[in-house]
Amino acid sequence: MSRTTRNPKLLPCPFCGSKARRVARGCLGGDITLIQITCSARPTQCPVQPTTPTLPRDAAIKVWHARAPRSAPATQTETPN
Repeated sequence: MSRTTRNPKLLPCPFCGSKARRVARGCLGGDITLIQITCSARPTQCPVQPTTPTLPRDAAIKVWHARAPRSAPATQTETPN
C-alpha cells in the first residue's frame, strides 16, 4: 500500500477553503482507526465549522469529500407586464 493510499490528500473545507484536519477518536481493533475530519480554521474564520461523524478512516474521508453538485446560477426571468 502506498503512502498516498494510506493518507490521501483531503479536500479543503467546502465553506471557507481552509485545510481539513484529521482527529483520531479511537480504534475498533486491528487496523480500523476511527477519525473525524474537521475544518482547521477558527470559528471566526469559518462559522460553519463542518465536522464528519466519528467513522472508520475511509468512510470519514468519503463523507468529507462529498460535495453537493454545483448548479448553474439562477437567471433572472422577465415577467410579463
